[in-house]
Amino acid sequence: MVFEELNGGLFKVLRGVVDCVQFDFNRALVQLRDRLHERCSLWLFRVVPLQGDNEARLDVAGT
Repeated sequence: MVFEELNGGLFKVLRGVVDCVQFDFNRALVQLRDRLHERCSLWLFRVVPLQGDNEARLDVAGT
């Protein structure tokens, strides 16, 4: 994972993709997405389920 500063502020934005996350962490991914979106409205965050029930990823893109 790579972090970069956004507009010289204190907030850091997650860039990249988190793959193969266990089901227990899917809720944490959704919460992370929501918190990042609140602070960084210029970025698009999306939780994407993968093939298995126990896998997901967090996609991050600049708008």
